[in-house]
Parts: sequence; C-alpha cells; structure tokens
Amino acid sequence: MEIIEDRKRQILGAAHVLFVEKGFKETTLGEIARRAAISKGTLYYYYPTKDGLLVDLIETTGQDLIARYLQPPVAPGQPAYMCPLSPVSLTGFKELLAGAFEAMIRDEDFFRLGAVALLEALTGNEEIRAGFRRIYANWREFLASSLTQFKNLGLVPDSLDVTAVSIGLLAVTDGLFVQSYFDPDQVSPRTIGTLIGLLLKEQ
Repeated sequence: MEIIEDRKRQILGAAHVLFVEKGFKETTLGEIARRAAISKGTLYYYYPTKDGLLVDLIETTGQDLIARYLQPPVAPGQPAYMCPLSPVSLTGFKELLAGAFEAMIRDEDFFRLGAVALLEALTGNEEIRAGFRRIYANWREFLASSLTQFKNLGLVPDSLDVTAVSIGLLAVTDGLFVQSYFDPDQVSPRTIGTLIGLLLKEQ
C-alpha cells in the first residue's frame, strides 16, 4: 500500500509541475510519464486518463493543505476527510477552517489548478464533474462528523442541522474561493470565520 501511495505521489508531483508550467490541456500523459521517470504503461495503470489524474491532484493537494491544521495529525497516506476534527472550542473550530481556507487560496498553484478543474467540470467534462461530486460527498461527511462531535460536547445548539450546515460551509468556501480571484483584498480568514459563526447560529 505504501509503495502504491509513493508511486501515485511521484506521478502527481510530476503532473503538478507540468500542469503549472504548460497548462492542463497542453500537457500529455506521455510527458507526465517522462517527468515521473516511469513507463507509460505504469502511468496508465494508476491513471488511465488525464482528467482522473487532475481530480486526484486537486483532492490530494487540498487534503495536504487542510491536514496541516488537523489535530491529531493525519497519518501518512490517510485522507484528511477520514479524520473528523477534534473540537476544543468553537473559536478553535473557526480558526482551523479559516486557516485551512487561507492556505488554499494563498497557494497559487493549487488555486490555478482548482480553477482549471472547475471550468472543465462546468463545461461538460463528465469525469471531472463526477470527481468533484465524490470530493464534495467526502468533505460533507467530514464536516458533518466534526459538527456532530461539537453537538455532543454542547459547543453548538442541539437543534443544529449538521447536514445543512455542512453544505453551507462548502458553499461559503466555494463562493469565497471565486471571489478571492477577482478581489483578493476583500476576502480574508476573518470573513470565513464570521460566516462560520452565522452558520453555526452563535448565540
């Protein structure tokens, strides 16, 4: 399993460099294989399509950025969304999500790749669209599980609809992600912290 994860990381690293240098559409799977120093057959075993590779790259990079803020830390190779947040306080929860969001929008390469993938999904690329659906489902489950822990500890109202709030948090993140591209000075961690507080119905 560890060997597989290492090989996938090797491929994703090569693809990341090429996508940033040349662009997604201009990069071929053959070029990615050469950059990763592997055969085309090996590349196709892990990633039969460039679209699937892009989706995995977006998900893995996002997980890596968010995992920096999770306590306890995520184990190597374990998806961040498999580790519900260990809540300490509502303030800590807001700071964690705000910090993770800032890391994503400040990482220019991730931001650029995310924009490319979103455009592909919105313009009819079904494989990337399906990939985004899977990513959203994983993160909704992650947030709902974390919010349920908050409810159990009495940090948020018992009446809180964790499913609706999880969807709302993702929608807020997406909206701020787009706004930060056009007007980055108006989008800050404080913005998302305030909106999280509203969604959690702070007293």
